[in-house]
Amino acid sequence: MLIYYLEPGQASTRLTLFDRRGREIQALTDAGAYRQPRFSPDGTRIVAEKASLVDSNVDLWIYDVARQSAVKLTSGDAPDVNPVWSPDGKKVVFSSKRDSTYHVFTKVVDGTEAEQQLEPSPGDALVEHWSHDGQFLSMTIPRNGLWILPLGSGQKPWNVRSASRNSLWQSEFSPDGRWLAYMTEESGSPEVFVEPFPATGARWQVSTRGGAEPHWGGDGRELFYIGGDSTLMAVDVSAPRWQNARPTPLFRMSVPDLAGHSDYDVAPDGQSFVVNVFLADPVIPPIDVVLNWTSMLAK
Repeated sequence: MLIYYLEPGQASTRLTLFDRRGREIQALTDAGAYRQPRFSPDGTRIVAEKASLVDSNVDLWIYDVARQSAVKLTSGDAPDVNPVWSPDGKKVVFSSKRDSTYHVFTKVVDGTEAEQQLEPSPGDALVEHWSHDGQFLSMTIPRNGLWILPLGSGQKPWNVRSASRNSLWQSEFSPDGRWLAYMTEESGSPEVFVEPFPATGARWQVSTRGGAEPHWGGDGRELFYIGGDSTLMAVDVSAPRWQNARPTPLFRMSVPDLAGHSDYDVAPDGQSFVVNVFLADPVIPPIDVVLNWTSMLAK
């Protein structure tokens, strides 16, 4: 007896803009398979992953918000994932599996230069954010922890948090560079934490009753995350003792995976959001059973 099945496809999603009340502003894409949308620093463009419907390979695309146009940024046989803008908006840093390991690359957005690989990291490197001063990248090394990759010469990467449970930490630096927000499943369910950067040993749980995908507002006055009930929450980080403040609910959103890849981002002015809206589950292929399959060898 021989039993086999085809690999399931991607969930169907669409990149859509919403305002702070959850009203749809515009759809940026048709239905497809997207992940990891990220606003450019000036808010005019969005970079995101897009999986091919033919072979499921992932490339990066850039969407112009005002012109509603799309440009393919990367192409090739290797999956290119986790795009992040440079602070000046001239480059995108991303992770790509060109061999057996994910390495970190940068590519100029408005140019034809080839990608540039950064220094090797200690394991599969899934980049998550670029600090606003341009000096650090935060990244997940699966089954290892949350790491910081300094971009200055002679500096080595260091581990911020170690946990084998997390597949992604969804980390992000605050605009002033003083804080690092991230999601962790150390307690058994996803929660959002904030700690000083560089680390002092202190940290605070910002989410209540579950949370993931933290993003700072461009002016540094708000921290957003998705609650356990899929409600977008906002925390006023300009208030005294904001680490213990009660989050304010904004609107419900439907995304493919709360604790996996990031599925939304906040515009620099904090007034709109790009959301990778979940449309439908992937089609699950049937399981095939072949009886007496050895008789086919003679043919």
